[in-house]
Amino acid sequence: MCLNSVYVYIYYLVLGMETMESEIYDEQQKAFLRAEQLRVESKKEDNKPTKDKLHKTLTFSISQWALLEQVREKMKLDNYNQTLNFCILEQARNLGIES
Repeated sequence: MCLNSVYVYIYYLVLGMETMESEIYDEQQKAFLRAEQLRVESKKEDNKPTKDKLHKTLTFSISQWALLEQVREKMKLDNYNQTLNFCILEQARNLGIES
């Protein structure tokens, strides 16, 4: 458990106060939390019996695959589906399309 997590846990336990998430986490930590939430939601979706799927072949250069792999490793995502989903959602947030 990292020091920030311990601090937040103690803060909520001892002080019993609520703080806005934006006051606790920097942008990289927020992105990691969104990636973890996406990973967990993806696992839940995989366990559902009926799921609409769309299959599409994507073509990337080697350097693009390498970047995708770096994002997957840094955000600790399980597979490329989660990684592409994360990248799409992050870019949509940056553009103000998704909140």
